[in-house]
Amino acid sequence: SIVCGAEGRVVFVTSKQGYLYRSEDSGRTFMELRGFHPSQLGSFPAESVACSADGEIVYVLLPGMQVIKATDGARNGIKSFYPLKSTSNQQATGVINPVKLTCSPDGQVVYVIDNKGQVHQSTNGGEGLKSFRRL
Repeated sequence: SIVCGAEGRVVFVTSKQGYLYRSEDSGRTFMELRGFHPSQLGSFPAESVACSADGEIVYVLLPGMQVIKATDGARNGIKSFYPLKSTSNQQATGVINPVKLTCSPDGQVVYVIDNKGQVHQSTNGGEGLKSFRRL
């Protein structure tokens, strides 16, 4: 996936292999964010990414129904992120196999869609995802 901030200066890209990259110059150059690697021990492949308009709040969808969040623009790679409680327990959230996510310009409203077409919404920065609509 690919996402950019409001002015297009900050860009995040996930590769097919699960790497996560950040650009601060409208995509002219990218840096790999450490810790997002498909096969390295202790690393996590990134499947999808969303960010706030300023690029400071970043959400990443990981395999295994987990969404993680950074509030520093992900400049420190995986060390910038923490798991959202609302996606760490499938029983509590009903989120089954999320496949895409997006967020509002301020990063506070988050939508996640699962593989069954169920849309889940949070209005408090990703915490407390609730079933919103079935497509």
